[in-house]
Amino acid sequence: MPFTRGAAAAGVIPDGWDVRALVVDEGPEDANRTVLDELERGSTSVLLDPQAIGIAGPADLAAVLNGVYLNMTTVALVPGPATNEVAGWLLDLWEASGVAEAERRGHLGLDPFGVAARYGGPPMVDTAALDLVVRARSLPGVRALEVDATPYADAGTSDAGQLASALSTGVAYLRALRRWRTRRTPHSHLVKVGELGHPGKGISPGSQAFVPSSPAGFGLGGRSTRGQRCGHTPLSL
Repeated sequence: MPFTRGAAAAGVIPDGWDVRALVVDEGPEDANRTVLDELERGSTSVLLDPQAIGIAGPADLAAVLNGVYLNMTTVALVPGPATNEVAGWLLDLWEASGVAEAERRGHLGLDPFGVAARYGGPPMVDTAALDLVVRARSLPGVRALEVDATPYADAGTSDAGQLASALSTGVAYLRALRRWRTRRTPHSHLVKVGELGHPGKGISPGSQAFVPSSPAGFGLGGRSTRGQRCGHTPLSL
C-alpha cells in the first residue's frame, strides 16, 4: 500500500500538499516577521507555538497574524497549557476578520492528554475543550482535537509505545465526545461511533471533566522534557 496521511492520498487541500512552518520566535512582533517571511518563501500554513511566542491575549495572536490572508492560510497551534484560551482567540479572530466559515482552515491543537504528559497534571478532557469542539463543528476546514505523540517520543518511549499512546488517546477522545454529545445534545451527534465500552470515569450530569483510565497502561514518570519539534504531524479528530 502507498504511504499516505489523511483520508485521501491527495490530502485536504486542492494541490494535495501543505508546507507548514513552525514559528517559535519570542514575542508577537518577531513571530509575525517570521510568519510573513515563511509564507512569502513558499510555506502554505503556519504552526504557532503560543507558549514559545508568548501569546498572552487575543491582541497578541492578532499581532502574530497581522498581514496574513486568513482566508488563504491554514493556522495551526502547538498543544500547550494555554491551548484552550488561544484556540478560542483564533476562532474569534476568524469571525472578527470576516473570514467565511468555508474558508477558515486550521488546527486548534487541543490535546489535553499530550499536554498533561509533557507539562504535568491529570489527563482529562475538560468542558472548555469540548465547548471549543462544538464551536468548530460548523467549520469544515478546522480540526479541534489532535493526538500528538511527541511528548512520549521525547521521554524516550519506543515506536510501538508512541503508536499505542496515540491510538489509545484517540479512542479516549472519541469516548469523551460521545459522552459529551449524550449529555449536551441527546438527539444529535458530535461524532458517529459505535459503543466502545466503559473507559473509566465518564461524563455524568454535573461533572466537569472526562477522566479515562491510563491509555493502554502507559504513563510517564514525571514531566517529559520538550524536545525539538520536527515534522509535527498530529492525528486530528
